[in-house]
Amino acid sequence: MNSSSSSSCTSNFIDIVEIYRRYCDIRSRKDDQNPKEALTQLLKLVELRGQACLRYNDLSKLMSYLDLVDSARFACFYDFVFFMCRENGQKNITLEKAIEAWKLVLKGRFRLLNEWCNFVEKHQRHNVSEDTWQQVLAFSRCVHEDLEGYDPKGAWPVLIDDFVDHMHRCESVKCFSFFFPPGIVDSYLNHWKFVPLECISTIVMWTRCVFVLNLNVIVVYDILLNFHEVESSTVSWFLN
Repeated sequence: MNSSSSSSCTSNFIDIVEIYRRYCDIRSRKDDQNPKEALTQLLKLVELRGQACLRYNDLSKLMSYLDLVDSARFACFYDFVFFMCRENGQKNITLEKAIEAWKLVLKGRFRLLNEWCNFVEKHQRHNVSEDTWQQVLAFSRCVHEDLEGYDPKGAWPVLIDDFVDHMHRCESVKCFSFFFPPGIVDSYLNHWKFVPLECISTIVMWTRCVFVLNLNVIVVYDILLNFHEVESSTVSWFLN
């Protein structure tokens, strides 16, 4: 790297630190000034100076510069990343930028990061709002790999609820793949796309019938196709 390139990179890094300092100052103000207006002006300054195009390289350097062990400090930095990913005053950020940013800032902090990014890339068609962005951080902090800690009654965005639903269905497919031949699993996928999430945990109990009661696989499969008509208590009676 030549000296001019090195100087340019150093200058850019100083800029991103200064932008972050101003961002934090605005957020922490206790006076009567409108923080949203101040942040809008800061974003205009960022775009005017061409800093908006720097994005991820500088954010990565900023991460290594900051002490982000404290959860409150990381939350502030996380919000700053969304701020820097906005363009032309837009309130939302593009899906592509959101995914790239999540991979950068939540690495090692979100147990289901890869699964989340893959799901969003395949199933989300809209830009990511600031509320969804912030809720993803809250979600990453409260759930484990097995989704323990997720409260289905919580006020999560639809995207997160859909992700949890998707993960549960993937788990049920893994269970079916262990017990049933591929042809039956494929047919199961076609018939069970709209099965309520609360029924999925009981599906696993039905698969046990094959071994506990030595039932014919096809018989159990026929029962599963009509599962919405079967009471969970009936399943429990069979297994007890």
